[in-house]
Amino acid sequence: KKQNYFPGKTLQVFILLLPAILFPFGSNAQQPTTQDCLGAIPVCDYVYYEETTASGYGNYFEIPNGGNNCPNHCMDGEKNSRWYVFTVISSGNLKLEITPVIQTADYDWAVWNLTNYKCEDIYSHPNWLMSSCNAAGGPGYQGTTGISSNNGGNADCNNGGPTNKWNVDLPVYEGETYAVVVSDWTQ
Repeated sequence: KKQNYFPGKTLQVFILLLPAILFPFGSNAQQPTTQDCLGAIPVCDYVYYEETTASGYGNYFEIPNGGNNCPNHCMDGEKNSRWYVFTVISSGNLKLEITPVIQTADYDWAVWNLTNYKCEDIYSHPNWLMSSCNAAGGPGYQGTTGISSNNGGNADCNNGGPTNKWNVDLPVYEGETYAVVVSDWTQ
């Protein structure tokens, strides 16, 4: 005759394991798209050309709405956004240029340092991860924008409206990982 050393425990173990067996990946998970940080497009060259503009914000909200206030971050959430990711191969100053096909387009963008963080941390702690941000817009502040001290960039963050559409060069170091979000404000 077998003796049960843990009477009543077998059913409890089965009940505790059952939810893990039925829902091993969680019930709310959504597939990230290129409009999400988790689905960011890896950029492995000095020039990247995007064929189409994005529509909407993807499946995850990474950037809090109403932030439009430096130094927290300058973007007012995500609007028609696309995400990119890269790892620095050589230390130096990062320069970045976003050139729309239509020069009256208004692109907002931000660069997030993910070296010691994850995409999920951006929403909770945007001021910890934001390295450069620009939301300049309005007549005369549209078109090509980016990171370039040579083009007049003198700050890491420029709020929305008629502000400088260029940010100061960003010092980066070999091995660091950055995510860039570009939002087509005018679509």
